[in-house]
Amino acid sequence: MVLEHHEGEQCLVVGDSIIRNVGTGQNNMKAECFPGIRMEQLHRVLDNRVLGTPDTVVIHVGTNDLKQLVNLDYVKGEVYSLVNKVKVKFPQSKIVVSGVLRRTDVSWWGALER
Repeated sequence: MVLEHHEGEQCLVVGDSIIRNVGTGQNNMKAECFPGIRMEQLHRVLDNRVLGTPDTVVIHVGTNDLKQLVNLDYVKGEVYSLVNKVKVKFPQSKIVVSGVLRRTDVSWWGALER
């Protein structure tokens, strides 16, 4: 994951284990990595943690939800709900939603490619 960032702006990246090393060595970027987290769990994290006032919030979740659920409409609805929560928690922030990355351990990917 590569993020273009402007000098002096603060960026918060929240998500699952794929973001583990995002922002390493960057003073203006903070990654909150929660291995295995699903979207419903990230809702609670956002409710209960003080995460500052970033200029940009990047959300990367979904792969763990898709591993456990096959209903894509449900997952899309959860993403929408999560974005709305981030808008409320960080009203001045730009919001970026990272696309769900392909996983070899999720069998429904093949069905989507047909």
